[in-house]
Amino acid sequence: MCQVAKRQSKLCPKARQISPRVTRSAHELARKRNVVTPVMDEVYAMLYEDKDVRQAVQDLAARESKAED
Repeated sequence: MCQVAKRQSKLCPKARQISPRVTRSAHELARKRNVVTPVMDEVYAMLYEDKDVRQAVQDLAARESKAED
C-alpha cells in the first residue's frame, strides 16, 4: 500500500478508498481549468501535503459563503 493510501485509511478508515491517482488528476485538471474547488483542495492537502484534518475542516468552515454559479 502506498503512503497516500495509508494516510487515506487513517483519515477515514470506514470509507472506501479513492485512488490517489484520481485525487491528484482531478486536482491538476481543476488547476489547469482555473476551477475553484475548495473541498478538493483540502482533500489534496490532507493526502499529499500532510495537512491536519481538523485544520482542513476549520479552513473550509471559515471560507466566505457565496452563491454557486
